[in-house]
Amino acid sequence: MTPEHTESQDFRAYARSVWRWKFLVLALLVVVPAASYALEARKARVYSASALVQARSVSIDPTLLGSAATAPESILTVARLVQTRTIAAAAGRLMHPPEPGGAISGLISVAPDTDTGFLTISAIAPDPQRAADVANAFARAISSNRASQTIGQIDLALAGLKRQRVSLQVGDPQRKLLNDQIQRLRTLRSTLRPDQGIVETALPSAAPVDRNTRRAIELGIVIALLLSAGAVALAEAGDRRLRSPDALEVLTGLPLLSAIPSTAFSAQVDGEVDEEAFQMLRAALTYFNLDARLASVVIASPGQEDGKTTVAIRLAYALARSGSRVILVDADLRQPRIAGRLGLPIDEGLGSVLVGRRSLSEALVDLPIRAAGPAAGHGELKLLPAGPSAPNPAELLSSDALLRVIAELEGRSDLVVIDSAAALAVSDTLPLLQAASGVVLVARLNRSTKSAVRRLQQVVAAASGTILGVVVTGASARGGYEYGYGYAPPPKRRLKRGDKTPRRGRRKKKAEVPAESQAG
Repeated sequence: MTPEHTESQDFRAYARSVWRWKFLVLALLVVVPAASYALEARKARVYSASALVQARSVSIDPTLLGSAATAPESILTVARLVQTRTIAAAAGRLMHPPEPGGAISGLISVAPDTDTGFLTISAIAPDPQRAADVANAFARAISSNRASQTIGQIDLALAGLKRQRVSLQVGDPQRKLLNDQIQRLRTLRSTLRPDQGIVETALPSAAPVDRNTRRAIELGIVIALLLSAGAVALAEAGDRRLRSPDALEVLTGLPLLSAIPSTAFSAQVDGEVDEEAFQMLRAALTYFNLDARLASVVIASPGQEDGKTTVAIRLAYALARSGSRVILVDADLRQPRIAGRLGLPIDEGLGSVLVGRRSLSEALVDLPIRAAGPAAGHGELKLLPAGPSAPNPAELLSSDALLRVIAELEGRSDLVVIDSAAALAVSDTLPLLQAASGVVLVARLNRSTKSAVRRLQQVVAAASGTILGVVVTGASARGGYEYGYGYAPPPKRRLKRGDKTPRRGRRKKKAEVPAESQAG
């Protein structure tokens, strides 16, 4: 099998798992985004406001300041200064009414722009007006702080210039130069204002900033998808029932002999619908062991309604159509089914033979074989019905008479197909498992549990029986092709108007159809 085919099979298997748990996935895809939206909608509304401040309120010629001039602080230093307790306390005093600096310091954030030298002071609060007031208070506080530092430098420079002027004569040209510098610094000082560094004040915002329902829903969908993947994996791991033929193979470690479609159980038990799946089972049993003759086979399943009776009947017909002499035995002495399925009003059968009331020849019933092809239908099919329900089926089936009956049936036929009771429901099947040449284990998809299949496998091993392989029932319509051999028939081509099919091609196609395929 090619890697591409394996990947395709794995993808289809995962797709089937997702489809099987589609309601779980759908619930997560609805509940998680809805819960995310609800949580986002229940959040308290928070508003934001921002003020823009120039880091350096005014530019001063360093020659005017003289020794009082200091190196300009970087914008990052000023941004850090905004978040100090000193500025927070100053901003608190500017609030109306005044508030402690610690009550508002946690409401702001500062974003410095090194390219423009601007600071963006943002504040958040449940009330848009309070957010704007807090941002403006910090903007005025840092602007006033920067202006105060500049005024301090100017005052320090003025004091130095005045001391120099005192030591000079009135007519000294240097004194006139100092007077000019003093006048310029006084003029500059008079123009400084506490709010001069504020470029843009904060305004109340009408829309909350932290409520983003679209983002919440998108995030909820992503989380729901991740949870769905994990939930499907966990559900598959904890699922007790068989969901695919591959799972049955892996569980038992036995070959998959055939996958029987669900449509086979709605058709006639001796009909030709879905015959390919039973022909595949026939071929698998025929060529299972070329060294030893397969004389009898028990069709067993863990419980009732698994489809084993239909498998036994249709397998017997498939063998007979291929030219074999087949004897079909209904060994379910508690709830006989085969005679009723075939519409045969038979009152005597295996139970009567085991107690000696009837001979084997008298109990056997010939069954007609319907076949379409000239090469099919050359075998023969006989039925040994169960007869009426026996009061002591376990004792009858565990007697030596059963071994003699099976041995005689094996001598009269090419293969004896035995339908048994539910193996895990009653103990009637145990003697059959040991007496027959082999056992075919039947399990129904979406019904049989993994623990029941494992238990049946242990029961067969304890009875020294030989399991030839497994058969799944209830598979998809293409189950007989898709599983086992990885083959699927080509899709039929619909002829369009004007297309012509050559007569030679039609005759050739009819001649190449094997007789066995024509039979079902």
